[in-house]
This record gives sequence, structure tokens and C-alpha cells, in this order.
Amino acid sequence: MRNTHHSLSWPAAAALLVFPALARAQGRAGDYNGDGHDDLAVAAPYESAGSVFATGAVHVFYGGSGAGLSASGDQVWTQNSAGVVDSAENSDQFGRALTHGDFDGDGYDDLAIGVPFEDIGSTYDCGAVHVLYGSASGLQANRASDFFHQDSLGVPGTNGSADNFAAALCTGDFNGDGYDDLAIGVPYEDLSLLGLPISNAGSVTVLLGSAGGLTTAGAQVWNRLLFPVGPSAASGDNFGAALASGDFDHQGHDDLAIGAPFSDVGGFSDAGSINVLYSGSGGLSATSMDYWDQDVSGVPGSAGNGDRFGYSLAAGDFRGNGTYALAIGVPFDNVQGSGGEGSVNVLYGSNVIGLGASGAQLWYQDYSTVAGSGASYDWFGQSLAVGDFDQNGAEDLAIGAISDDDSGVADAGAVNVLYGKTYLGSLTAGLFVERNQQWHQNSAGVLDLAEGGSGVNAGDSFGRGLLAGDFDGDGAADLAVGANGEDIGTLEDAGCVNVLYGASGTGITATGDQLWTQDSAGVLDAAEANDYFGYTLG
Repeated sequence: MRNTHHSLSWPAAAALLVFPALARAQGRAGDYNGDGHDDLAVAAPYESAGSVFATGAVHVFYGGSGAGLSASGDQVWTQNSAGVVDSAENSDQFGRALTHGDFDGDGYDDLAIGVPFEDIGSTYDCGAVHVLYGSASGLQANRASDFFHQDSLGVPGTNGSADNFAAALCTGDFNGDGYDDLAIGVPYEDLSLLGLPISNAGSVTVLLGSAGGLTTAGAQVWNRLLFPVGPSAASGDNFGAALASGDFDHQGHDDLAIGAPFSDVGGFSDAGSINVLYSGSGGLSATSMDYWDQDVSGVPGSAGNGDRFGYSLAAGDFRGNGTYALAIGVPFDNVQGSGGEGSVNVLYGSNVIGLGASGAQLWYQDYSTVAGSGASYDWFGQSLAVGDFDQNGAEDLAIGAISDDDSGVADAGAVNVLYGKTYLGSLTAGLFVERNQQWHQNSAGVLDLAEGGSGVNAGDSFGRGLLAGDFDGDGAADLAVGANGEDIGTLEDAGCVNVLYGASGTGITATGDQLWTQDSAGVLDAAEANDYFGYTLG
């Protein structure tokens, strides 16, 4: 089932959980004003603008020394903002996916904003992506923000109804030219083979960066009809529903992992699988690729109905050796007889060879001394983020379990943190159970909205959005946690974001914890019911 990628050469509007892995991106923050401090983009994809329902908005908070994130200079972006192409429409969900990269190589990170339910002409929910470019004063649209969809000149493919172009996004320098490139998931793309339709098979479009920003020159499109290894495209695979990039083979170019969480494996429906495309000086190529599922030899666990292996993806250097590993969320995994308890697989990379099953890990609550108690429908692994929270040179993994009950409130949500370790003598490096943590809104020192008449409630979904970034510039990554179902007084599902700061040698702490809502002092706009602020972070 699997290709060891250097050994072979081949020719070439809906409920929240209906759409797989929308907005499950890398989980790392960008520096949009180039001041050396990471900044936080927070989406409220169900934000309404007047009578325009669920059009979506994105807030940006800028980092700084000392206290970290501040409302000073914060921005709010919508499709009605000056300079932003297009205009707000019902149910666009601007911000449902977010990622950042320096697409024009000017030293300022840029922000890509997915609008997967955008209508283009009479084609409904075909999807689009906006790009706002960074500058010394932060994100700006005065260069006429880029706006791409499948009917844009030079973009491969054609807009189709309910394709959901830009439902998932990630960035990486796939051709090693110094400009970040943008991978765009189209998980509901229909394909055809010999005239027979393959509905919702999915695809991925890659746009390349340049001195002028993202360009359609050299754009690529990938789907499972093009791959020589692993299963061919099948209806309902949703290939492209999750994306992550990292240098898995330590060859100096980013590689691309692509989730197909609703693909069937053996006799199991919706078990899930992933493909990994490796890159070189010419960019991504199907001549070197991997295929993985939970029935591949050496992968911990086993495929089961509805597991959705590959629902979320994140790449990180958990061993601190410059070679990336891939964390794979399996949030509906039946781990211990509990349906939907959830798990996370980790595959480690190696020089030249790339990802392998050697040393692979399976993490879930109740495993060894992992904090928390696994229960049905916790959905552990639905979101992932990577950062070096304790500044030891090896990156760490944050895992969202958005319906976890460990706060003492049903379905309120929680986040686990597993810490990475570098090689030390003969000890194996990578993620370890030692010092692992669990955080929720009833954890000591974590701010909530109890004083405002809300507090921890069922359905808060703490952990829905996850993002790591060094917001205070102390060298240790910090963790932003979205709780899009948080109520603010009588405003149901208005949403909030907690920011927990990291510390060298310690990791994540509640010291200096911040709580952000659209009603926080100095924040533009105002909280409303059903905004889902914090659903996606980028």
C-alpha cells in the first residue's frame, strides 16, 4: 500500500461537523508587521454584517514585548473592507480557513483567508481565497488584495457548485526559491474517470510565490487520479480537507501532506488516509510520494469505520534535529471501546527517506499518564498546533479535544500539550509523556467569562481553534485557544480566545493569561450571538 518515495520512479451551508477539517491548518502564527513578534488572526466566520448573514470577519491582534498581544492597532477585515476584492454575501464564511506566509519575500508575513462558501456568478459555494499582504504597518489591502478562485485566469480547474475551494489552506516553500507558496484544499471537487463521475473526491491547488506575490504561473493541481501509489480517487474521499507542510526528508524543501479523512480503507467506511508529496528544486512531484492509513504496516492503531484519520494535520520538529514529523488527527477513533474518543498518530521523518513508521506513536487520553479521561465523543485530535513552548529546541504538540468533559462540564472542551525532547545520549528523542499538560476553562489561572454571567458551559468548544506563536517575543512559543461556542452574557456562541504564554524551561503556564472577545476593551466591532469568534486562528 505504501511507496517508500525515493525507491520508485513513476510517470506522471451546513452543520459544523458536516464539512471535514475546514480550517485545520498548520497552527503557527505569522508576523505581519515585521517587528519580531508574532501576531494573532482570529476568524469569526459566522459574523453577520447588517442584514448579510454569516458573511464572516477576521480580527488581527498584534504582538509586542512584555505583555504580548494588545488591542492597540488591532484590525478587523471583511469582504466589505476598503481594498478587499469582492463584497460580503450571505453565508460566505470569510475566514473559515486561515494561513500565513511571505508570498512576496519582502520580510513581512502575508495572510491568506479562505472563503469556502463564496458564490462566483451563479455558481454557489464554489469558494475563493483572499490574500492580504504584510507591511511595516501590518496587513494592508492598498495593493488590491489578491483574490483567487478556480475561474481566475491561470488557476487550474473550473468553479463547481459546492466545491469549497479554500476550505483548507497551508503554506510552504515547495520549490526552494525563497518565496512561500500556497496550497489550497478543494475537498468537494468532483472528478471524472472515463466519463464516469467521482463526486466529492477532492483536489489540491498550489499557487507559487514570487517577488510580486502569489502568481498563477506554474500553478499545479493534485488529485488521486494522478498518483501511482495508494488507492485511486473515490467518491466522498474529501482529499484536501486537511493540509500541512514540513521538510520531512531534510532535503531543504517543504513537502506537502494531504488528508482524505472520509476515504474508505479496506472494508471500513470513512476510516481516512493521507498522501505526502515530496519536493525538490522543481517543486512538488508525484515521482516521490507516500500513502498512509492506519492499516499500513507499522502505523499504530487500526482502521475502523468513521475514524477519519487525517481530519487534522500538523508538522513539527519534535526531535529538534531539523527533520519534521507529521501529527495526524483521528478525532473519531474508537480507541478504548469509546466511540469518538479520538487519537493522534505521529510519523517521524528521516534524512532522504522521509516519513516512516519506525518510532511512530499513537496518543490518546488515558494512554500512559496522558492527562485527562478519554470518553465517547471527546474528539481528541480534532485540532492541532505546534510550537516550542518550553524553548528546549524541540517543538511541542497541542491537541484539541473540543467536546471533552474534564473541566467538569459536558462538552466544554480541553487542550492537551505533549512536549518534545532532543537527543540526549542514548535516549530516544521526540514527543514524550513527561510533563504533559491538560488545559481547560476550569484550569487554575485560566480566565473565563464567569464574571460576565457566562463561565464554562456545555458546547463552549474550547480548543476548536489552536495556534502557536511567540506573541511576547521572549523566545518561547505561546498558545492561543479558541472557544467559538463561548456565550457572552445572553449572546450565545459569540466566542472567545484564551492566550496561554510559554516560558523557557517550563512550557505553557496560566501566568499572564489573556482572554479576548469582540467586547474586550479596544477591540473593533462588537460581540453578537452566533459569531463563532475563535473558530479559526491563523
